Amino acid sequence: MADEGNIFQNSINNAKDQLKNIFDDFAKNIETNINIDKIIGQIGAVDDAATEVINKFGTGRDNVLAIKQGLTDAVKEVQALGGGFDDVKNIQIDISDVLHRNLILMSDSYQQLYAASKVTGMDASTIVENFKDAGFSVYQSGDQLQKVVDVARSMGVNVKEVSSQVITNIGLLDKYGFENGVQGLAKMAANAAMMRVNVSSIETMLDRAFEPESAITLAATLQRLGAQQADLLNPLRLMDLSQNNPEEMLKVLADDVQRYVQQAADGQFKISDYGRRVIREYATATGVNYENLVKMAKSTAEIQDKMGKITFPTKFNLSDEQQKMLANMAELKGGEYKISMTDEKGEKVEKSITQLSQDDIDRLSKPQAPKSMEELAEEQLDTLTKIKIASEATANRTGYAIGGMGDVNKVITELRGVGTRLTKVFNVKELSVKNIREELTTDFGLLGEGIKKLYRGDTSGSLEQFSQGVNRLTEYMNKAMISVANESEKQFKGTPTGNVLEKVESTIPISPKLSNIQVENNGTNVSLNAEDFLIKTLPEDELVMAGGTRLTENRNTTINENKNTSDINLNVNITAPQGTDNEKILAVVKETLRNTGVVQELSKTMGQVKTNYNLTA
Repeated sequence: MADEGNIFQNSINNAKDQLKNIFDDFAKNIETNINIDKIIGQIGAVDDAATEVINKFGTGRDNVLAIKQGLTDAVKEVQALGGGFDDVKNIQIDISDVLHRNLILMSDSYQQLYAASKVTGMDASTIVENFKDAGFSVYQSGDQLQKVVDVARSMGVNVKEVSSQVITNIGLLDKYGFENGVQGLAKMAANAAMMRVNVSSIETMLDRAFEPESAITLAATLQRLGAQQADLLNPLRLMDLSQNNPEEMLKVLADDVQRYVQQAADGQFKISDYGRRVIREYATATGVNYENLVKMAKSTAEIQDKMGKITFPTKFNLSDEQQKMLANMAELKGGEYKISMTDEKGEKVEKSITQLSQDDIDRLSKPQAPKSMEELAEEQLDTLTKIKIASEATANRTGYAIGGMGDVNKVITELRGVGTRLTKVFNVKELSVKNIREELTTDFGLLGEGIKKLYRGDTSGSLEQFSQGVNRLTEYMNKAMISVANESEKQFKGTPTGNVLEKVESTIPISPKLSNIQVENNGTNVSLNAEDFLIKTLPEDELVMAGGTRLTENRNTTINENKNTSDINLNVNITAPQGTDNEKILAVVKETLRNTGVVQELSKTMGQVKTNYNLTA
């Protein structure tokens, strides 16, 4: 009793844990609709998916909004069947891939195609591709496959097997005539599945019966072998069956070879000794291989045996498909055919097919009644998965909704445009790799010449070279920045981003620029810029070097070693308009020197001179 009590308590605890997890997950999923990070993330996921689709299309973003709305509108219905956003995206991509067209699917088609994929076990793209080859549109594929599913279920045959046979042999519709088209092919596939063969197994026989000469030869051969089915002995009838009713051809052939099957005392079905030789001859004549003919013979014999033992009162008014459905649900056990079923009390019971009542037949027939593929796909979900799906269906709805909004798409488009415009802004000719390389080559050439002159003792010439190099580089960078500013105004003027930047600039104080500085000159305001000043050396400028001259000689370093020092006296002459305020000019010069890096460059150059810069006099 104690063990039973523990088992019961553990079951209660497990149920509580599962219930808690369900509510925790539900709360988390609800939270995704109000958490700004989750919403933004989902908006990004929608844009990524749409971008993946247009990349597959090989087109621009002209129809990206239609793609986004198509994907997001379909999520809820696909989620209810156990799918998700990725499944919706993949259906769109895969179908456009197999069709070789940039088709944007309608939102309501995703659910049907996903359901068809789940019920039949085949990819949605495979279903669409094959039905498209048969002349059906994408949106007709689901409806046509529904007919296949209904036929298979009505006969109690495996839906996935029948669907697979129809899809892979859909080309037979163009070679032969089937009653009711796809529905006729589905019936043939269902009968073939009952016999555990493929409809393609009799394709050679259909071809031989299609033409008059070969049909006459086939009929004569089967007559010699003792065929008893009248349809197989008449060349005209063979041609008619081949061209207009392949389903009946399969049944006629199976009925004819099943007479070579014997049932042993233990219930086993096997081919008679004589039958083996005859069926081999049948295989040669019809083109249907021996193994498939044997399967057809045994399966047909078994079905007929079941049908003969089931009493179908006239009042039941069962169709041929319903009778076959009941026969397919029964299997031999203990010398009689039995069916496992649920009775009126909800209990699992086993009944002999000879004991079935009207209520039993009604219960057995009800599950096989026509249902949509969406209903079948949903019913195939287990309970916990169904509960989980119901919870997950509440997640990310806000993100999906916003992700498909036109205004949001405009924002995303603008953000993408910012990147494009910035690229153009910094693609001005002054900032091209080629032009920068050529400019630096000239500038560094001037600096190098200045260093050489400095080392040779030509102080004035050296500083002149330094000044030219630095000033030239400064002028080039100023020119580049002006081009960047002009291009920036060109790219962003009138755009939402440009309008925002203008608004910010008009409301937030901006630091004064080192240009267009107003100074007073003889009572008149004059605008000065950095480029208005020229820095150059005067004849009296000199470089005094103190210390040894053997600068390239290696020396042992000691605590009392003599050190070389370099002193530079630099006189700078500044020419400016007469009467200009000297204090303001001095401020401009100081700021200009800081920005151009003249002082740093000179310091760096002097350091190189001290190490001889690897040059010779």
